[in-house]
Amino acid sequence: MDKLNEKRKKLIKICLCLALFIFFLATIIILVFRYSIEGEKNLPFNLTSIKVASTATGNNNETSENYWDLDIIQKNDFYFYFEKNPDYKKEESISKITFENFEFRRTSDKGIVNIYKPDEDLINYHYTDEYKIDNSISYSGALNTNLHALEIGNQNGLIGFSIALTNLGNYTKNDNSDMVYDGTLLSKLDLTMEDISMEVSFDVIIETASNKKFKCTLYFDLPTGNIIEEGRSVLDKSNSPDIIFKRF
Repeated sequence: MDKLNEKRKKLIKICLCLALFIFFLATIIILVFRYSIEGEKNLPFNLTSIKVASTATGNNNETSENYWDLDIIQKNDFYFYFEKNPDYKKEESISKITFENFEFRRTSDKGIVNIYKPDEDLINYHYTDEYKIDNSISYSGALNTNLHALEIGNQNGLIGFSIALTNLGNYTKNDNSDMVYDGTLLSKLDLTMEDISMEVSFDVIIETASNKKFKCTLYFDLPTGNIIEEGRSVLDKSNSPDIIFKRF
């Protein structure tokens, strides 16, 4: 009888251990799954604002015989604002913010897609080879934001880049009437929205001084609106559920 009781006790212990193991395993699986969906809940720095302004511009050829000889460019200016998370109680600073792994999907072969870094201010871009970047742009943490030097304030800052379609064509005219520099320029080349539309994705990486790294992948349809008719369009993606950072 005593041996039977001992066997029963051992069996109960084994069942309890197995139940606890299954419980802990299920808890871990749920936490991992939840993290994959929701990401990091207490980032040291938050990406609190994302805006994209789409329009068109043109570089005038000063040596041309025509009064206006515009090389027309469709541009999409990206603005990202990072700031310290007020709920993150530890001292921390930004070491680097990187945008990389750009991927473009297009249905048209009109123009050439390029990425450009800003000049002295975020509004002013020069669409020349000097400012062109390949597939990555990084802003180093500094005391203050300096766009020309590709630096962001180590506690907050507004940074960005521009994605542009160049080599779309030239528009010429010989009178000195005013020229409107916006998306309506594209209609002068008989371009359609399908000609200039694209999908883009890229990674945003936050690196901190304590060697923590967080990554988020973002997706955009460009341009952000019907700029051929409207001239200019601005997308605010600040509260998008797509903004999910994960540690890596």
